[in-house]
Amino acid sequence: MIKLEKALYDHELIVLRVIGEWWDLNLTGQQKAACVLALAGALSALDMAQEMLFLGPEESDAMGDLVAAGGRMPAATFERQYGAVRNMGPGRIEREEPWLDPVSPAEGLWYRGFLYRTFDETGSSEMVEYYYIPDELYRKLVGEVAYSAEESGEAAAGLQPVVAEAFPFERAGDAHRFIAERRNVGKVVLFPGK
Repeated sequence: MIKLEKALYDHELIVLRVIGEWWDLNLTGQQKAACVLALAGALSALDMAQEMLFLGPEESDAMGDLVAAGGRMPAATFERQYGAVRNMGPGRIEREEPWLDPVSPAEGLWYRGFLYRTFDETGSSEMVEYYYIPDELYRKLVGEVAYSAEESGEAAAGLQPVVAEAFPFERAGDAHRFIAERRNVGKVVLFPGK
């Protein structure tokens, strides 16, 4: 898997600043290396299971499918289901501000800093383009779905969490809809599926 800092370095500076704006980081005037370090720190500190609940249903489904596929998927396969990220130069990005009205779930995830693209060789030495979740974010998505009341200290205090519903990660969109419809009394839990 590709590390988060490497994934961020592959972006244009303007995209780094847009991602920073999403996470309330003022990266204006910063050099690329400083932007990468600030964003890597901010993104690594996120509670990804919680962030998944704030995504729209299609974006949640896209992330769930990527996690279920091991964190990466051929671009052609991913784009058929979740759309593409438009290729834009820095000037066009500034003019059109695509993060304000993304044309696809893929583009929405791209400008949040959750989704990245790269090329890799297949078994037959052919180069294929992939969308992927960086290693640190992927590990958090897979690891944060497990909850232990004993580890948190709640069991020692005599408190037990109330779980309203548990969904496999590939049904994160259903979990989002469940919460949006206000059907939950208690926690909604995502867990590794399949």
